[in-house]
Amino acid sequence: MKALHQSGIRAPCWLNLLFGLVFLSQAWSVAAAAEDAVRFNLRTRIGAAAPVDVSLTVPFGTSKVIPAAGSLSYHVEVGQPREGRAFARLSLQDGAGRAYPRTTNGLPLAAGGVRSVSYTVCDDRVIQEETVPARAARCTDLPSMAKADPRPDGCLECLGAYEGMPKSMSSRAVMAAPREPGQRLLLTGQVTGPDGAPRAGVIVYAFQTNATGLYPMANPARSTFSQSHGTLRAWARTDNGGRYTFDTIRPGAYPDRREPEHIHMVTIESGCASYFLEDIHFSDDPLMKSIPGDRLKVLLSGVGGSGIVTPNRDTKSGNVVIVRNIELGKNFADYPSCSAN
Repeated sequence: MKALHQSGIRAPCWLNLLFGLVFLSQAWSVAAAAEDAVRFNLRTRIGAAAPVDVSLTVPFGTSKVIPAAGSLSYHVEVGQPREGRAFARLSLQDGAGRAYPRTTNGLPLAAGGVRSVSYTVCDDRVIQEETVPARAARCTDLPSMAKADPRPDGCLECLGAYEGMPKSMSSRAVMAAPREPGQRLLLTGQVTGPDGAPRAGVIVYAFQTNATGLYPMANPARSTFSQSHGTLRAWARTDNGGRYTFDTIRPGAYPDRREPEHIHMVTIESGCASYFLEDIHFSDDPLMKSIPGDRLKVLLSGVGGSGIVTPNRDTKSGNVVIVRNIELGKNFADYPSCSAN
């Protein structure tokens, strides 16, 4: 074309039309690719090594294994679209192709959608951030990890109770500081063994949402074992009477309003077992009416006894109090019959 212009000869109309069609074809191909694929922006850092960034486009209905950093890899899978969205699943795998604990997750993405995730691998723990920050998370920022007890129910999320566990605990702990917005709440109860006797020295771990129904995220981020538990969490060790108490606020329901207000609880019988209890639910929560009958039966007679509590106001302190008594081993099929510690 340059030679034609220099010689004073104009390009024929058909040639201009041909170039236009080629350009439109290329633009259509790019648009079509965006319509049937999603994009991943990924970063992985092993220990203190430099992070490795990877970006890839994955068409709907496709599964891929992509190198990450060192011998690690990503397994990405994008399902077939439904109503314009496809479920995009992602996991970080070790050199043997095994997914790191709690790094397998996904969410629906619209055509042309983007998911950005950053991993920092710290031995057997992984810091996962749903973004690719300017500064990759550092292993030195992780809280200490106490030695975990056996998990007879295979409860992987119970490991979160050991991340940042304090070395010393009393029977009363603060889960939500006084400055935390929301209705103040006193959660208390007594822990008894299968014989009905009070059990001293049992660790009760609890975590919950804030008043808006969100789990406030820790910064710097913790590992996948406990980051999803948020910052409203605490540990109490039962006294000689088997009693424990948490100072907190009433949790909010999740923003989508599909799940009633609740508090998660784990018991740790040191040296023997750790396992989830039935979540605490509030009898006066309007969303309780949406719980199916079979699920309601579980709440009433779940692991450790009933998880449904009724808030009452203490006339002396003015605090709203809920009582969640814990019967160790109740309704737990594989309870190991831990002895007092």
